Amino acid sequence: MIILKHEQIVVMIILAIVMVLFAPFLMNTKSAASFNPNYNAQDINLDISETSIQSLNISKDITSFSITGTIKGSGKADVYLQDADNHQLLIYSGTQSQKPASITGFAAKSDTDLFRNVCEETCYFTTENHPYSLYVELDANTSIIINRIVYK
Repeated sequence: MIILKHEQIVVMIILAIVMVLFAPFLMNTKSAASFNPNYNAQDINLDISETSIQSLNISKDITSFSITGTIKGSGKADVYLQDADNHQLLIYSGTQSQKPASITGFAAKSDTDLFRNVCEETCYFTTENHPYSLYVELDANTSIIINRIVYK
């Protein structure tokens, strides 16, 4: 039979509480929308291989916007949130070889890099010019898949 000291029991209880509180964030299986009802999430699954503008189905003013997806190829990808007046805010900028596989630092060796809940200039902003679209600028031999958007 194992006998634990009082200090060991306290440490184990604290670790258990920390794990319960932070496990959803560490697993990162869902976005902020899963934990905060004020956020909206949409699975959009856009596969983009050339510079383009993609319309978004958001019909209200928003104050926060992020994307999750993957980048493939050797060039650079820039993704902007564009409002009705064509003002742009940078959401994501990167290359497959330049950045770690995830914005949270989880790296994986492959021909694609994953990014999660990225929001360079769109984490917090104010605008009243919906509808919104994504302006995606890609170098040659580069493509991006945007799986999910989260906004408030």
